[in-house]
Amino acid sequence: MTRGVRIALGAVVAVVVVLAVYLVVADDSGETPDVTGVVRGAPPIFGSTDDLPAGPSRAAFSPDGGRLAVIDSGQVRLAEDGTLRSITREGGNVVDVAWFRSADVLLVAEGPIPTGGVAIVEAGGKVRGSIPLDPSITFGGGYGMALLPGNRKAIVTAVERDALGTTERRHLVEVDLESGKTRALEVDGTGPHVVGEDGILYTGAKNAVSYHDLSDAKSQPVAQGGRAIGVLRNRWLTYVRGDEVLARAIEPGGSMGREEAVVTLPPGTDAVAVDPTGAAVLVVGIERTTDGASIPRLQRVAIREPERFQR
Repeated sequence: MTRGVRIALGAVVAVVVVLAVYLVVADDSGETPDVTGVVRGAPPIFGSTDDLPAGPSRAAFSPDGGRLAVIDSGQVRLAEDGTLRSITREGGNVVDVAWFRSADVLLVAEGPIPTGGVAIVEAGGKVRGSIPLDPSITFGGGYGMALLPGNRKAIVTAVERDALGTTERRHLVEVDLESGKTRALEVDGTGPHVVGEDGILYTGAKNAVSYHDLSDAKSQPVAQGGRAIGVLRNRWLTYVRGDEVLARAIEPGGSMGREEAVVTLPPGTDAVAVDPTGAAVLVVGIERTTDGASIPRLQRVAIREPERFQR
């Protein structure tokens, strides 16, 4: 046994012990949360509402592309089948979320102050448990995290500040979900996305998009300038730069294919996430001004020539 309680994870999380150090993030009453919104606008993505935030790192597709998790005012909401429902308690301070491979369980982090752990929450809202982290890390305002194949480890974005709190460092950390042990990867960056069995796509210094191989701890550039937003079909590294969404295939051995533009974003929009299954859809935040107010929304945008991703 290590510090805290060792949590055995099966294919997703077979057995999780609810610890005394409980992150108050979800409704564990077993009741089905009320639906808080329905599809509006045209064309919506899953369940969009007029006040749904859609900023970068605030939305994450499930691995099967069937659900979208959105962080809204410290709560996690799931959009699916034309509805939007909260799965965590009002008054929480959730800043980050990642999907387990089963697409029905999520890893949830609170911030910006250290909480000492992360929580495991079912899509229905039930808390399976929490995992104390050793050493503890801070998630700040939430800058992305992802589950590695096997669901036993996660790559998260940790935030460190200097003594005066004026300089912030964001870097990637590996979290062992069985023991709670954390290990810095010596990679400064945010927004990790899993590639294959042991690769990570992330946004590094000066907004350079990079690929990191966990097997040999080496990184290589993908694009100069931009922000990583996801991986299509476990192979196409996808990022946004300016008003374009671009992709490069990573070949066996780690070589990069040529850069291809797949979407030109409508004016005033920003890419948030991409369906990992390769479906011709992106999630974008749409700023609409009504009486001087900007209102973010989520909307579908088709990817050009999606057959490219079949290769």
